[in-house]
Amino acid sequence: SNPAPRMEEDAEAEPQSYAWESELQRTWDAVEETADGSLRSAAAGSWRPGEKPSVQVGVRRGVMRAVLLVLDCSRHAAEHDVEMKPSRLSVMCDAASDFAGRFFEQNPVSTLAVLVTRREKAEALTQLSCNVRQHQQALRALAASDDGCGGDASLQNALELARDTLSSVASFVSREVPPLVCLLFFIIIVIVLLTFARCSSSRLR
Repeated sequence: SNPAPRMEEDAEAEPQSYAWESELQRTWDAVEETADGSLRSAAAGSWRPGEKPSVQVGVRRGVMRAVLLVLDCSRHAAEHDVEMKPSRLSVMCDAASDFAGRFFEQNPVSTLAVLVTRREKAEALTQLSCNVRQHQQALRALAASDDGCGGDASLQNALELARDTLSSVASFVSREVPPLVCLLFFIIIVIVLLTFARCSSSRLR
C-alpha cells in the first residue's frame, strides 16, 4: 500500500484553527465603553464570563480624594440595639471597614483617614494613607476594645480636626468628611453652624 495519496489529501484539507483563535477574530470591530469611560473589547467577556464591572456607575478613577471618615464613639455607640448586634459600635466599625475596602478599589490614587469623636473630643484613629489593611486593623481593634466609647460626640471638634488635617492637602484634591453616627439626630448649635461655614470655605465636602 502506498500512503502518498493519503498525505496529499491531508495537505489539501483546509487547515483547522483553534477555538480561541476563531473567537477572537476581528474583536476590534466590537468595543464597548465601561463605567469609567474607557474602551474595552468585546473579547474581554469571553475570558471571564462571570466578571462583574470593577467600577461602579458614576465613579471616576482619575479623581484624587482625601477622605476623613468620622465615627461617633459616644456612649450611645456602646448601647445594645435590637437591630444592631452585638453593639452599634461593632456594626459601625464593620461598615467603615467595608467602606475602606470598597473606597480603595474605586479610588486607587486616593487617601483615607479615620477620626473618632467621644467624650466631647475628637482624635485620629488612623492617619491619611492608602494602606487599607492599616485602617481595617485599627477598626477591628476599636470594635473589640472595652473603652472605645464614652461621653458625648462633638461634631464641632471632629470638623475642626478634619479641617486642620486637610489644610495641607493640595487644592486639586477633593477633600471630604463623611460622618458615621449612631443617632438619628444631632443638636446643632450656632457654633457648629459657624464651623460648617469655615469648612465650606476650606472646600471641605
